[in-house]
Formats: sequence, C-alpha cells, structure tokens
Amino acid sequence: MGLFTKDQTAHANIVYKDVRKFLAEKDGKTHVVMVNSYAKITNSMFCCEDKYTTQIDTILSSMQADGYEIIDVKVVPLNRDKTMLDMQGYSKLVTYK
Repeated sequence: MGLFTKDQTAHANIVYKDVRKFLAEKDGKTHVVMVNSYAKITNSMFCCEDKYTTQIDTILSSMQADGYEIIDVKVVPLNRDKTMLDMQGYSKLVTYK
C-alpha cells in the first residue's frame, strides 16, 4: 500500500467494484473503460497528487489482479466546476485486453 492512506485505498476499491461491472469479457480484443475523479489543485508546480495516484493505481492494480492487461491510460481534464475551486476533474480512459 505504500504511502497511500487506508481510507483512500478503501474508497478506490469501492469504485473498482463499480468499474468491474463494466469491464468486457476477456476475449483478446481491446476495450476501453472511463473513470472520472477529482484531484487537488496545488500551488506547487512539481508534486505527487496522492488522492489521484491512489485512485488510478488501485483500479489498474485490481484490473491486473483480475487478469486484464493494461495497454494504455489517457488522462483528459474535465471542464472546471466553479463550485469546487480547489479541485480539478479528470477522465481516465483505460485501454485494456
């Protein structure tokens, strides 16, 4: 688990249970699943965003543990929500087999 907090990992595991419902059968074909999340906006130009890292790492690790091969992960920023001034939304497109 490394530096990830138990709460962050537990929440990411709950989200993965939802993601799992949408994963395609292991048929050798390439598939995509999209996961949305929000990350803190920091004043630092160079840092590791722990919440986002925990979320995506837990989902990718869980997919691999379930026998899926991760091919690629693309991160796309979502339009900024003015009600969440200190957060930025991201869509992750996970390509897998």
